[in-house]
Amino acid sequence: MTRLVARLLLAVMIFPTSILFFFILMVLVSGRGNPSLSEVVVVWATTLTYIGLYWLWLWRNSIRWTMGRVVATAGMSVGAIALGLAAYLVLRKQAQIPEEPAAILGGVVTPIAWVIGTILLWRENDRERAARLAKLSEATVACPLCGYNMTGLHDTRCPECGHHPTLQEFIASQHDSPDREMART
Repeated sequence: MTRLVARLLLAVMIFPTSILFFFILMVLVSGRGNPSLSEVVVVWATTLTYIGLYWLWLWRNSIRWTMGRVVATAGMSVGAIALGLAAYLVLRKQAQIPEEPAAILGGVVTPIAWVIGTILLWRENDRERAARLAKLSEATVACPLCGYNMTGLHDTRCPECGHHPTLQEFIASQHDSPDREMART
């Protein structure tokens, strides 16, 4: 399994694990009876911290962290919290839902908004993508027969076509190879 596939599977698990985390905390807090609004807020704050740390840990090395991206993420985090508070107020005032259920339902908005916001903010832009691809193309080793990118493989057998090239074939087939330059002259 590649690292990207593992990360994607772990990303899918963020909401089930955070729901489980939230309910465990709620059971611990409500062991004495109905939780107060302040207890629900503390449970949500703890759950949001878990979600934020989980998501940041998961994608930390995949993001090109610039000052603009850090500031935008912080601003979007405040916006997601404000959106959750607005949802709470609407549920409380307009829908006449009691405080605790409104806090629980309103709190669902914040992590969803935060994850969606980070997905949008953390996407690589065209300039970053071009730089990443240029960097990759500099250090690639391709199969001399089919051109499959074999960079990082531990075997010289091509997984695409099955060819098992020699070291000389690799050297001769690379784009910037001195042997290739010599053959052209």
